[in-house]
Amino acid sequence: MREQLELLRELADLQHVTLQVLPFSTGTHASMGTSFTILRLHSNGKRTVYVEDLTSADHLGRPHHLDTYTRVYDRLRMAALGLNESQSVLTQVIDELGTGR
Repeated sequence: MREQLELLRELADLQHVTLQVLPFSTGTHASMGTSFTILRLHSNGKRTVYVEDLTSADHLGRPHHLDTYTRVYDRLRMAALGLNESQSVLTQVIDELGTGR
């Protein structure tokens, strides 16, 4: 796990990457139990939502899907720690894993 977190910390330093930590203390949120990716094609600006679970995957492109998932994404970003705080949490957990605490 330590190596995975170190890689995330390295990736967070890249200019085109934004990494924010959503702490457990935030509690429940609209994305509990599901993951999704909002994709936008630069060539034509089209957007789609990619959802994946244990037994299936799908692309959702209807406006109500895009609006709903974009709203959830925005709420997750607002609830997450800021960039500096997120980096600090990563560093703290990496350090704790190194000391075996």
